[in-house]
Amino acid sequence: MHCGHLKRLPVVVVILSCLCAGPVRADEPIPAAPTPSQLHQGLQLYEQGQYDAAKNLLRQVDPMQLPSDQRVLLYQALQDIDRHSH
Repeated sequence: MHCGHLKRLPVVVVILSCLCAGPVRADEPIPAAPTPSQLHQGLQLYEQGQYDAAKNLLRQVDPMQLPSDQRVLLYQALQDIDRHSH
């Protein structure tokens, strides 16, 4: 059985995925900031006492994209925000 066409399948899928995505338009929203920027902005909001905004932003942070010391900051800030909420 000849399977040469199966070797090209991933390339075809990637090309079709790119073509189906469509062009990027200038009026589309800008993608979310990278995780370290979200962490920094969330911590600033927390320090300013804007707990709801900080909590919303910090919950969007992917802890697995952070170094361990920044993960600790994230978790501590979220715990402190929860304490202020109650």
